[in-house]
Amino acid sequence: MEKNKLQRTFGLLMTLVVVSMVATALTSCDTNDEDFNLNTFPVFKMGMLLSKTGEPEIGHNYEPGVRLAVKEIQEAGVNVILAERDSACSLDTAEKSFSQLMDEGVHGIIGAGCSAVSFGLLDEINKYEMVMISPVSSSPVLTTEPTSGNGFFFRSKPSDAFRAVVIAKVIDEDGGGDNIAVIHIDDAYGNALKDALIETVGDSSKITQISYSPEATASEYAEVARQASSSNPDAIVIVPLGAERTDVIAALISADTEPSQTRIYLAGAAPANLDTNVRNLLGIPGDEVQVEGVKGITTFFPENADFARRIMEFAPEIGCPSCPRHAYDATVIMVLAALSTRTVEPSEYVNETSDVTRGGEKCQSFSECLDLVVEGKDIDYDGVSGTIELDDAGDPTEGIYEISRYDAEGIPVKVGSISVP
Repeated sequence: MEKNKLQRTFGLLMTLVVVSMVATALTSCDTNDEDFNLNTFPVFKMGMLLSKTGEPEIGHNYEPGVRLAVKEIQEAGVNVILAERDSACSLDTAEKSFSQLMDEGVHGIIGAGCSAVSFGLLDEINKYEMVMISPVSSSPVLTTEPTSGNGFFFRSKPSDAFRAVVIAKVIDEDGGGDNIAVIHIDDAYGNALKDALIETVGDSSKITQISYSPEATASEYAEVARQASSSNPDAIVIVPLGAERTDVIAALISADTEPSQTRIYLAGAAPANLDTNVRNLLGIPGDEVQVEGVKGITTFFPENADFARRIMEFAPEIGCPSCPRHAYDATVIMVLAALSTRTVEPSEYVNETSDVTRGGEKCQSFSECLDLVVEGKDIDYDGVSGTIELDDAGDPTEGIYEISRYDAEGIPVKVGSISVP
């Protein structure tokens, strides 16, 4: 009997010990959330891999968004340092820069500077388990190809799968067409947007596909324009990487396919100096506007006077005040994901990267979100580029696009906007 009594007593004591340990563990977890101390959070070393060389409009207008975000994050009390490298929209350059960032021990990368480079780096970021968020790369293949499936690539700029839907809708609203010539750059960005447009139209026989190389010369642009003109298109869609839109439009005009005769659509920015650049290339006097009627389909940003003021004060030389918005948000998302998981290790905070943009308590600035994170709350960050919600593939779930039309003075004027889906 004494033996049974001792066994019962021992069993009771062990039960009390286990209960005590569990309670202590739970209390400890709660305390960690409540007592989260920014002063003891490790330094987050961020890499920036955007285009410092090559065409300026691809990278130079995005970099200030990263730098401003880092500055404001530091001012909020989080220790972040920035290592800047060049992607140059060249995989060779980007791979060398990526290796340098790995050697420096960065905890995450904002980049790359164009879709072709981001695509070329997917295997590397998965191999190193390195989170990379691009504010520029919009090719649909970046989140649909098998190599992207490990989940370390994200982007703050919507996929061009959305832009393809908008282009098709605008063409349809303007009268449609059974023969649409798509002139596109032959790279991961141009090919994917062209394919997305074909899929959206639903009939490949309606699309005449004409590509040009990233290193195209004047003679190649002339041949591209000749092919487009000879196809007798109802509409022409130009999918440029950037400034070569000027070369393509000038070549089309030289081939007697002018905007006054054939509807021309630009997939991407509608720069204010387009007419000037086209006239300069063609040697046409300034009073003869060449681009009237051309329409541009570009990313739309909601009004945000506060951010416009901050970015212009920080980088008054910037040529595109709206361009840094996706870069700013990418930077904030990355740091918030790390803070939410209490670690700078990308293999650990990667699972929180999409989650900080959905499902939690709404917050619209880093400092506002930081207060919630310190309290241990789930957050839903909506940033300077508007409402953000990343899906499980790392893609924004919505794209909003502005449609501009060049008027009789060669000035792009907003004529509408379309949200997808």
